[in-house]
Amino acid sequence: MKQVIHFVLCAFVLAGCCKCPQLGADGAGGNPFGHALGVRPFVEREGLLVVEIESAPLADGWRLGIEMTGYSGQGYYTWRGPSRFGEPGTGVLAYPVRITTPGRYSFRLHNRHDEPDHTECNDVYVRLGGDEWVKVFSHSAGKWNWISRKDFGHNSPKPNATYDLLAGDHTFYLSGRSANFSIDRFHLYLEDVPDPRNIAHPQSPRAK
Repeated sequence: MKQVIHFVLCAFVLAGCCKCPQLGADGAGGNPFGHALGVRPFVEREGLLVVEIESAPLADGWRLGIEMTGYSGQGYYTWRGPSRFGEPGTGVLAYPVRITTPGRYSFRLHNRHDEPDHTECNDVYVRLGGDEWVKVFSHSAGKWNWISRKDFGHNSPKPNATYDLLAGDHTFYLSGRSANFSIDRFHLYLEDVPDPRNIAHPQSPRAK
C-alpha cells in the first residue's frame, strides 16, 4: 500500500511541475513509431539539406497549423498532446535523409512558441537513428526562429545542435515534448554553406 501511495504522490508532483497548458491531443492518427521504411530519403546537395516538417504524416498528438504567418511549405506542426518531460518517444515523426558530403552538420529547426516565459514550452525531442533522444530547445518566444540547442540536463553545456554524419542514409526522429511548441522545417548544413538558414531554400529533392 505504501508503494502505491508513493507512486501516486510522485505522479501528482511531476504533473504539477509542468507550467505549459495541457491540451487534449487533436492530431490526426499516424504511425506511432514513426519508421521511415519504404520512404525515399531527402538528398543533401553541396552541404545543405532542407526538410519540411509536414513531409512526414501527422502522428498522434501533432496538429497541422496554418494560422501563424511566417512558416514555409504547406503549414507547420504543433504539439497538442500533453507535455512529455522525461518521456520521449510519443508522437514520433520520421525524416529519412541521404548525405553525399560527410562532415559536421548544424541542425536548425525553424520553430516557434508563444509562452510569455521564454524558458517554458520551448522544446522537442530529437534522435538520430538509434541514438538516445535529446531535448532540443529555443529561448526565443513569440516569433519564428532558428535557435536549436541541445540540453543534456541541468548544469550541463547547452551547445548548438550538430551531428557528425557519414555519407549514406540516416533517419532523424522528432518526438513531442512541450505543449504548444510548433515546428516548421529543419535545415542540416555544413559550416561553409552560404546563407544556410534562408527560409527561401526549397525542400531538398528525394532520392530517385
